[in-house]
Amino acid sequence: MTTGGTTTAAQQLFVRLAAQWHHDTDHRSSPSRIADHDAYLKILTLGRAAVPLILQDLRDHGGDWYRALRILTDENPVPPEHQGIPGLMNEDWINWGRTHGLIE
Repeated sequence: MTTGGTTTAAQQLFVRLAAQWHHDTDHRSSPSRIADHDAYLKILTLGRAAVPLILQDLRDHGGDWYRALRILTDENPVPPEHQGIPGLMNEDWINWGRTHGLIE
């Protein structure tokens, strides 16, 4: 998560918040409780700049990032038949990110 070999303050903040969020919510099953976590909400305040970071985290660690991605991008590349299937939803979002040049 570097740009030109340097880590930005936003990237550092994201890494810290995402680690806290994963620690506190990866064992939970309620999407609303996961998305209501303070760290998740703080990540949303990073705006569109958080999207590539979220996609990288989704690819590397998984997690229920779908609500944040829908809010920040105003898109939803997950077809109805993939709804509720995390592996497929992850693939849909990662492919969307690749198509838009936001993730490798």
